[in-house]
Amino acid sequence: MKTWAEIFAPTGYSLRPGQEELGNEIIRIIESGGTLVAQASTGTGKSLATSIPTINKIHEMRAEGKPTPRSVISTETITLQSQLCDKDLPFLQSVYGGFKFAKLLGRSNYLCMNRFKERAIGNQEIAAVYTSVNSNLDRIKTGEYNEICNILGYQIPKSTWAEMVGNSDDCSNDKSCEDGNLCLVARARAIAEGSDIVVVNHALLGADHRSKMMGSEDGILGPIDILVVDEAHKLEEVLSSQWTESTTEWEVKDNVSKISAGVKHMKSLDAQSINELLEQYAKFFDTAMHFFYALNEYKGSQDWQGSETKFALHYLTRPPQKVRDLMLKYEEMGPPVLDAMVTTMKKIMATYASMMEDSQGYGLTKSAKSEMKKSASAAKFLANICEIMRKAMDTKDGIVSHMGTVYGVVADGWRRRKDNSISMTIRCFPVDVSGAAKMFGQSKSTILLSATMSDLTDGSFKYFKRSLGVTDAKEVDVKSPFNMDSQQLVYVTQANAPCEPGAKFSAAELVNLINASDGRALVLFTSRREIEMARDALNAYKVQGLLPYPMYVQEPDADKAKLVEDFKKDTNSVLLGLKSMFTGIDIPGESLSQVIICRWPLPRFSTETRMKMDYWRKVGFPKWYERESLTVFQQAAGRLIRSDKCIGVVSLIDQRAYDVKENVYKTARLGVKALGSRVTHDPTDITKHLIKVNNETI
Repeated sequence: MKTWAEIFAPTGYSLRPGQEELGNEIIRIIESGGTLVAQASTGTGKSLATSIPTINKIHEMRAEGKPTPRSVISTETITLQSQLCDKDLPFLQSVYGGFKFAKLLGRSNYLCMNRFKERAIGNQEIAAVYTSVNSNLDRIKTGEYNEICNILGYQIPKSTWAEMVGNSDDCSNDKSCEDGNLCLVARARAIAEGSDIVVVNHALLGADHRSKMMGSEDGILGPIDILVVDEAHKLEEVLSSQWTESTTEWEVKDNVSKISAGVKHMKSLDAQSINELLEQYAKFFDTAMHFFYALNEYKGSQDWQGSETKFALHYLTRPPQKVRDLMLKYEEMGPPVLDAMVTTMKKIMATYASMMEDSQGYGLTKSAKSEMKKSASAAKFLANICEIMRKAMDTKDGIVSHMGTVYGVVADGWRRRKDNSISMTIRCFPVDVSGAAKMFGQSKSTILLSATMSDLTDGSFKYFKRSLGVTDAKEVDVKSPFNMDSQQLVYVTQANAPCEPGAKFSAAELVNLINASDGRALVLFTSRREIEMARDALNAYKVQGLLPYPMYVQEPDADKAKLVEDFKKDTNSVLLGLKSMFTGIDIPGESLSQVIICRWPLPRFSTETRMKMDYWRKVGFPKWYERESLTVFQQAAGRLIRSDKCIGVVSLIDQRAYDVKENVYKTARLGVKALGSRVTHDPTDITKHLIKVNNETI
């Protein structure tokens, strides 16, 4: 077995202790098999430390005449995928050669000319874009958003792009489009299938995993021998989002309509009985909505908009007659309807699969096959969500286990903008994905990496390993290669200026901090309301000539990647960002000298959050809420020091962090201490630190 020093030598780079430690651990896990949990800070060189041992194994197996290992690298975002495929892997290919790699995205990221053509009919705006794209078909290689925009020479509005891409319901054939153009999804998957290394994002990895759990042998990605998950601290969150099931009143009607349209072609089924059951299901949804609305009023809340209630059995002491009647109807109607729905929907799925094995024999038209496919897809969704809802109706807490995942189920109230009438979303959200995530261990070798794996409330990897079902994984913790004590200063507000209305920070203090670093500041917020408040306040200071720096803002329709790129190029500018910028962006060099966090990133204290807190407390993690915020804080601070040439300041201006009476105080102290840097409450130290370090050699 070769060492890291041996396989790294061809790059011509100097050995770095942290990277060498990590590289050797990865070599061992690839050779022996198993799962490795590796914490390594920014600047360690995680990308090369994982890719080079994988490439080395591919070469070894090929030299021995054996099948090469199928390797998948998963990272958090499409931007990070592109970084690997446009920079790191091409470099390694030039050094080592002998391997193929490919980037693979989810279906909704590729142009679909069939669907695009259909959506262009009767819509002049979309039709104009269709005409331009259609005249440039010979230039399309991948069909990804950026490629199409580059070909056209302008940014396509995201609302238009949504009408241009494919989805599983509208796709009738994965291999070729009906107008003769090769399906771009099928093309991308074919290239990936023929590659040694496939680079995906966590969302696609989760979709592949889900597909395999549902019975597909190969899923989307096929068998995986070596799985590398970078930014692995985000995997639980992405899987939870990926596997969340929800339905609204409108979606109930839409799914009922699709199933009714499809079952009429399935002659072996009793379409009339199915339609009657679907009508009962729609009535139950309406009953549940009115029960939860009445329950919300009974408990003293006047605001249905944004309310969340556990979807479960409710035990009430002498409720009003109206609430009692609705509760009894909800409890009596739900179980039999949901049980019947699960059984019937599975029957529709099986019937569709059987008919598709010999579709020509049944003489099905193109329209019939399309309606049947949409019907089967809707039946699959309803079978799953109805089964979860049915289980929840036997509980007091709305927590159930389903297909290896622990779900929480809530009824979330909202109002229609058009007429202010009530509506409801039933949402089934994963609380614990560890049972299902264990399937990741089916790869011969699995490597999970992140800069923020350890739980700062106890200093261990216990929560991370438990949350992903890898409790037996080997561990390695590679220390930072940077001198954080000299490169980074941490400023915590003195809380001596009035906060903005409804906020936890002072705009006057924010302006002073930005001026102290001559702009070059990434200012982070946890809510849309606060970022807009700050934008307006800072613009007022700019009008007065008190803030001379260009300002970029993450508005609702902003292209995040372009925003970050503009900020990088515009030295001494200011970027106001939301939670999506707490992680996954890289701004090395002189454009960034200060990260300012305006509110400690606590999870929203919703019914959903409380259900998660209760669950994790019961299984041995009482500090779940604090741990969540500490991880986000670490990631936000990690945007600053990206190399041994970087210097800067992390500023926390949430005034609760200075007040010993606030709950945030203790948690914030823990997070600040973990950064390993000098802490100050004096804003003049910021300028002193930046000037001093700029005049010294680190």
